[in-house]
Amino acid sequence: MRLHRVILWLLALVVGTGVVAAQGAQLPRLETGSCEFDPGYGRSYGLTYNDESGITCGYLIAPEDRDQPDGNRVRLHYAIYHALADEHKPDPVVFLDGGPGSDTLMQMPWAYYAIGAPLNADRDVIFFDQRGTGYSRPALDCPEYDAMRYDLLGEEISSEESRALIVDTLRSCHDRLESRGVNVANYNSAENAADLDDLRELLGYDQWNLYGISYGTRLALTAMRDQPDGIRSVIIDSVLPLEASLYDDEPANLERALNTLFLGCTLDEECNAHYPRLGTVFYDTVARLNAEPGIVRITHPTTRAEYSVLVDGNQLIGLAFGALYSREWFQLLPEIIYDVRDGNYRLLGSTLQSILEDQEGFSMGMHFAVQCNEETPFVAPENVAASLEASPILGGYFANEPNTGNMIVSVCHSWTTVMPASEENAPVVSDIPTLVISGEYDPITPPSWGKMVADSLPNSFYYEIPGAGHGASVGDPCPESLLNAFLNDPTSEPDSSCIADMPTPDFLIVEDALDLEPFHEDDLGISSLRPASWLDVGGGKFVRNAVDATLIAFFHFTDMSSDDFLRYLAAEFDVYDHPTPREQRTTSSFTWQIFEFRRGDDYVHAALAENGRESYWVMMVSTEFERDLLYEGVLIPAVDAFVAD
Repeated sequence: MRLHRVILWLLALVVGTGVVAAQGAQLPRLETGSCEFDPGYGRSYGLTYNDESGITCGYLIAPEDRDQPDGNRVRLHYAIYHALADEHKPDPVVFLDGGPGSDTLMQMPWAYYAIGAPLNADRDVIFFDQRGTGYSRPALDCPEYDAMRYDLLGEEISSEESRALIVDTLRSCHDRLESRGVNVANYNSAENAADLDDLRELLGYDQWNLYGISYGTRLALTAMRDQPDGIRSVIIDSVLPLEASLYDDEPANLERALNTLFLGCTLDEECNAHYPRLGTVFYDTVARLNAEPGIVRITHPTTRAEYSVLVDGNQLIGLAFGALYSREWFQLLPEIIYDVRDGNYRLLGSTLQSILEDQEGFSMGMHFAVQCNEETPFVAPENVAASLEASPILGGYFANEPNTGNMIVSVCHSWTTVMPASEENAPVVSDIPTLVISGEYDPITPPSWGKMVADSLPNSFYYEIPGAGHGASVGDPCPESLLNAFLNDPTSEPDSSCIADMPTPDFLIVEDALDLEPFHEDDLGISSLRPASWLDVGGGKFVRNAVDATLIAFFHFTDMSSDDFLRYLAAEFDVYDHPTPREQRTTSSFTWQIFEFRRGDDYVHAALAENGRESYWVMMVSTEFERDLLYEGVLIPAVDAFVAD
């Protein structure tokens, strides 16, 4: 669905740069330990992880290669969010993250509140960093690749030079890992599934429920095949079937999702009025940018150096591909496409900036270890070439990305070490009760793949979530109700009547957001500016529409400390991150301190002004795509116009 780190290894635990040395103690085993991730201001309200917070952590120590139990070891970090109810069910939910290579626990506390909290009332919810990722050791990071991407900011090189550099850089990552004792062939789904079963047994759970998204669905299916004992039920969302031809089908899958977007906009009266012939405009703009690239300003996420970066049509395709993962993102795509057509790169630039910053939390080496030893050995290069030729415009994007198309075939020449068993390319057949979910707009794991898997699972229930992208089970009460109903009784079909009532996407008209008007809130004793078209929901709060998370809210407190306000944000707005100061701003009325938070894929900005015992806050929630636009166009004017009675 990121961050390159310098890791200091404890010498007693490490050989080379990360393989945990064999020490002769019984394996597998658990070790207690503190949670390595930031608690935020959520469930524990800034407390350390302990019995009081209801969260405990530790490590699974297991062989790197179970055929060589006396060899190297892996050390996997896990966290148990204990059920909130005193009387709870004995079967927990364990979350299986995607990628492969996502650093799960580095996404805390957002991952808990987005994924775990809806299921945590009467069940334990368990998160863990799969082998090769995050806080687990060894972590199969590729800092060489991160550095290469940053070094190329602002550089002009040909596609051929770029492809050769990517292949060489990733080969260097592989060779470095192998030279330091890591056998990348053992970082695969079968070993991941064995780790999972060991963790269940050692934690003392007779049964548990698997919940996988994206690559996590492949891991869940592998566990159903290899380690079925102890699995009570399975939830798989955005399904990657073992038998699917991922790299053959990528252009066609994206084309299907784009056509869904274009049709959705055409059928939406307001979207069609503002952005007519969206598909034609998109493809024409891609062709123009490939002929005459535009220029955007990008800031290096660590050094903060600024670069002028050429953007071509393939980058616009890549942006659309990434945006289709999330409803909040793809609702903005029509505006971005038309902006770029007109030579306005403001949203394109801020989006590319967000994508660059979002490279945090991903272990690239683990990604290629899995894909190159489970997926690409079954790929016929001529089929990949044919798929790219069949979709020449979209194929240009997939031909140049390191983990897609014919590029990954080239990369995997140095990462593939053994030919996998044929079962790694065969359907999984299991009678374990399974809930299968797909998203209508998903650009990479289409609904047809969910149906394909459901057909081989006789005790499964399949649902397509309208208006959803990748990870369709997250962030909406309807699919969350399906999950809870299924977990309570996996043998009975859950009530899915809410699906018919889910709203269609509300494509965003950004120009409306910047049309501001004055208002006065008597109860708060304040005046300021608000977006004229946004809904007034009372109490100084204005939302863009009924389903969008974007909002601006005004607050007036007496004797409210900043720490108390952070607790208030956590309780009322699901903001669990620690604040990052952004700027200080002096207006005719106050001096404001403005802070920035992350809330999953959203940004939250909170401006604070104090006058004795009185404190005033202006808070805005925006998507990554609109962060800078709404910060400058809505929040700052609201702060500048703010007056207290």
